[in-house]
Formats: sequence, structure tokens, C-alpha cells
Amino acid sequence: MKTKIENIPQELKAVKQWVCWVGSDKIPKNPKSGGNAMSNNPDTWASFEDAVAGCEKYRFDGLGFCLAPPYFGVDLDHCLDNVDFCDEFVETLQSYAEISKSGSGLHIICKGTLPKGNRRKGGVEMYSQGRYFICTGNLYNDKYKNVVDCTETIKVLHSKYLPSDTPKIEPRRVELVDFDDTEVIDRARACRTGGLFSMLYEGNWEGVYSSQSEADLALCNQLAFWTQRNADQMDRIFRSSGLMRPKWDQKRSGSTYGAITI
Repeated sequence: MKTKIENIPQELKAVKQWVCWVGSDKIPKNPKSGGNAMSNNPDTWASFEDAVAGCEKYRFDGLGFCLAPPYFGVDLDHCLDNVDFCDEFVETLQSYAEISKSGSGLHIICKGTLPKGNRRKGGVEMYSQGRYFICTGNLYNDKYKNVVDCTETIKVLHSKYLPSDTPKIEPRRVELVDFDDTEVIDRARACRTGGLFSMLYEGNWEGVYSSQSEADLALCNQLAFWTQRNADQMDRIFRSSGLMRPKWDQKRSGSTYGAITI
């Protein structure tokens, strides 16, 4: 079996949403009968223990987790060579993330509800049913080993990468931004991930991120959510943070490092 089962969250192991898989076509298999499984038919799924046993009994290649409420998954194809892109998703969602079977993609499993709208565009996919993820247990980041509720945090990424085909009414979007800088900071500090925001806002990144640039991006991801992607407000708040440094205003490709990060 090709799954590092010790890294799979206990919460996922406790639900009966498991199948096995086999072959280059990644055919889902029923752990109990050995026949084919269906990602949209819970009757063909099994417990984690039964799936592990099924892999051994039928010599299947590994384990798969079927997506169904309250869980959804984010599938990023051929992305590992773009660290900033991967980190944008991982640091925004902060939920269980593993490298896919191909070794070039990323799977993130979350709890919560996906926004209505598109489910796939380019190399970005988001599903809450009718799909299954081959589980490798190959962690992308040791910090994120648990499944967390991403109902709110997924909205920013969904809007950015899977936008609606129907144009938005801009006046209504502007009305959503109604907090001054101080209130944005206070609300971000008080939320579930307020500890991370406070750490970043105070400029404490060493030992958590491999570079300050990664920390800059992580703080901007949080600010994007709380300001409804108001670039001017994001810039003002970042400049008041402990991460502010001369590099923010350095010229880059006709712009600045700070503007590109935002």
C-alpha cells in the first residue's frame, strides 16, 4: 500500500468515506467486496480500517477518501514548482494538505461548505461530492495535519480562481467594505485564526516560515479576506505591521514588491 496512513487526520479515519484504488487509471475499488466502488455511492464506501484491510486482502495500490458533506476538497494540478501559488492556498485554508499521487500536485481536505458556482478552471478544482481523492499521507507542510472549517476562508480563493461566469455588480461589492483599518485589525485578531494574524502583524515569522517573503504573503492573504481585497487598505495595514521593511517599496517589473505581493 502506498499511503502513509500515520499522517492521515484521525477525524477522517473516523468516518466511513473510504475506498481503495488500483492501476494507472486510479479505479476506485470497494474495500469489502473487491469490486468497483463509486465516488457518488456511499454503499460502496467503507471505514478506514476496512479500507486498509481491503488493500492488503486484494492487493490494491492505496486508499482514497470520498468527498461528501461536511467535507470538501481542493485539488491543485501541477503546482509544486510554484511555491507562492501553493502557499497562498495552504496558508489561507490552514487545513490538512498533502502532495498528490503524481508528486506534482496538491490536495487539501477541509470541513465546511463550498461557495456556489464553478468547480473547475485550469488547474484548480473544488468539490464537495461526486469525487474522491487518492490519499498519500505525504504532507505538504507539517504545520497543517488537521482538518479545519474553511467555509469563510475558501470564499476568497474561490472568488479569485473560480469566478462566476456572471459579471458581479460592482456597487454592491463596494458596499461590503465597511471597516476602518483599526476595526479590520481588531476583527482579524479576534477570529479563530487570530493568533496567526497577531503573530504576523507583529512581525514574528522566524521559526514558522522559511523566509519573510512567505510571511508577507501569508499576512496579505489574511488582509485580503478581512478587507474584501481592498488593495489600498491592505497596503496601509501592512505598512503599519512589524513585517514592513524597505523591500516593500523596491521596484519590480514596472511595479513594486509590495504591490505585486498584494
